[in-house]
Amino acid sequence: MAEGQTAAALVTGMLGAQMGPPTFQRMPRWLLIQMTKLGMALEGSSDGRDGPLPMKVLAPTLHYDSQLSSRWTASWKHSRPSKLMCFSSEGVRAQHI
Repeated sequence: MAEGQTAAALVTGMLGAQMGPPTFQRMPRWLLIQMTKLGMALEGSSDGRDGPLPMKVLAPTLHYDSQLSSRWTASWKHSRPSKLMCFSSEGVRAQHI
């Protein structure tokens, strides 16, 4: 990511986390990078006015996801709540866990 190779960094993360269909694990890396570059080029504007923010804007912040996830997991182990808030189209409800 620091070298400006956003598509390559996204492919590395995707393969490492085994995201996407199993076929992606067997595809050549160069092809996945080219597909990612194409997808990023076809996304909307970088200000998010015509839809969600594009991956080229979000990609540099993805490392925060794993930091938040690991912190949340650590705190979850020590203070497990007795209720889980469930969000759906019908509204919010508490579910005992």
